[in-house]
Amino acid sequence: MIEIHIISVPAELEPADAADLVRSGLTSLLNAGVRGLRRVRLGLGVHDDLGDAIWQVLADDTSIGDFTIRHWRDSEEIVLEATRGS
Repeated sequence: MIEIHIISVPAELEPADAADLVRSGLTSLLNAGVRGLRRVRLGLGVHDDLGDAIWQVLADDTSIGDFTIRHWRDSEEIVLEATRGS
């Protein structure tokens, strides 16, 4: 499993743009063809507007390639977990 913790996204970005940046980065990683990759967990410290934007672009059970995305809040961060289907 790969675990990534992102402290912040650029403050000048609107929440929707920042959420798209997170989705784009995660999509690039998941579609990179990393042999044996089964799960990626991404932790991102967020404020409410950004959290809401991430929920919109990465709704629970969203698929990216062979991966299914789940998410939850853990204290002050959002956790996104991508798991490859069997």
